[in-house]
Amino acid sequence: MADQSLTHADFRRAAALITHRADGSSDGIRYIIEEAGELNRTTPLLRCLIDGYRMMTTELRTEQALLCIGEFIDLFTSQDIEPNIRRAATAIITHRDHDIDGFNVVLLEANADGTAGSLLSAVIELHDRLLPELSTPYGLKTLAQWTARIADKEFKPDEGGGSPS
Repeated sequence: MADQSLTHADFRRAAALITHRADGSSDGIRYIIEEAGELNRTTPLLRCLIDGYRMMTTELRTEQALLCIGEFIDLFTSQDIEPNIRRAATAIITHRDHDIDGFNVVLLEANADGTAGSLLSAVIELHDRLLPELSTPYGLKTLAQWTARIADKEFKPDEGGGSPS
């Protein structure tokens, strides 16, 4: 089994994916998802994507709003909605709660259905609904800076480590 530890490249892909969604680049989204699949990095990308959105949410929203967003995502797990959105909400919650077994169940289901890419897209779509401000000019500028910082650390690994900030 390949090492699925998170790398700067995974965080860069997640940041680029969030940026591509915010600026409406379907080609960019497709490229990142295909690249992750070819490199067997879909699971790390999913984890980094969830973490990246969590970081952006905590920077943009009040503590009370964060509680509401958490409850909103919780509701999606039990609603009669599109299955990939429900699965994305479950992935977000199990990752947030450090429920490794639950997270793995979501991944196994997505792999069995051949919908791993759709799961990534659903996580993006769900957050797009929750964080529309990322599509504003200021939001896009902030995302571009975030992606550049991550890429810079990726290509200068001796100057830091761990997850990007």
